[in-house]
Amino acid sequence: MPKKKTTKSKGARSKKPKASKPKRRGTARRTKPKKTARARKPAKKTTATAPARTRLRAVAQKQKTARGNAAVDERALRARALAFHRVLADQGVYSAVVSEDEFLAKVGPTILETATSVAKGQENGSLELLALPVTLLYTIKDWVPTIEWDYEFGLDSLFEDLGPMFEKAGSSFTWKRVEGDRDRYEYTLDGQALAIEPSDPVEIDFRDFAVIVKEIEGVLAPKAKKIFQPVTGDQSGRLLVIPTSSEAALREILIAGDDPRAEEFY
Repeated sequence: MPKKKTTKSKGARSKKPKASKPKRRGTARRTKPKKTARARKPAKKTTATAPARTRLRAVAQKQKTARGNAAVDERALRARALAFHRVLADQGVYSAVVSEDEFLAKVGPTILETATSVAKGQENGSLELLALPVTLLYTIKDWVPTIEWDYEFGLDSLFEDLGPMFEKAGSSFTWKRVEGDRDRYEYTLDGQALAIEPSDPVEIDFRDFAVIVKEIEGVLAPKAKKIFQPVTGDQSGRLLVIPTSSEAALREILIAGDDPRAEEFY
């Protein structure tokens, strides 16, 4: 009997510690540190690091998108500018011989400036693309018979600018103002005498302007030339002397006042 008790108690004492103690220690060591680490690390990333990284990524993406939009807009503007150049060259609107390289060198800064403004959201991309040809007329004014005018500047300013414009178009233009109770303007185009008594002594009356353009076109018609008036989008206007045969091709790219697309300028 003592032997049985001794054997049994030894066996029970030896089995229980070996089976239970490692199990409890092993479980405690494996779970507690890992649970604590997993709970703390994500919390630090979520509250401090993640938002900062998100903002940096957003800024970087915005800058990348802006650069991409600028590049796309510049390519589109350049293509439209070249199309305009080809029409001017092919249709004989230029008053001088202008190569494609010369044209691009001249209008390059305007295209880049426009593309940058569009990319920054300062200008409407579709409108800038549509209006580019009339914008470029100012840039290439040394090569085409064109002027910019304004009702507020009066007839003196208009007639002063008409002379250089017609000279580039191969015509001669002179004018003078005859003062009196009501001033009278006398002008000649290619030797043909014309005159007008303006309704307004200071600003140009739009009806007077229409009369002047009609009389000028009457003189230009036998020479197969006419006046083209592209839309500018503001109170200033622009005149361009063109070969009559070029009007259809020019209207495709340079928007005139009676074009449905002109509404987009206002």
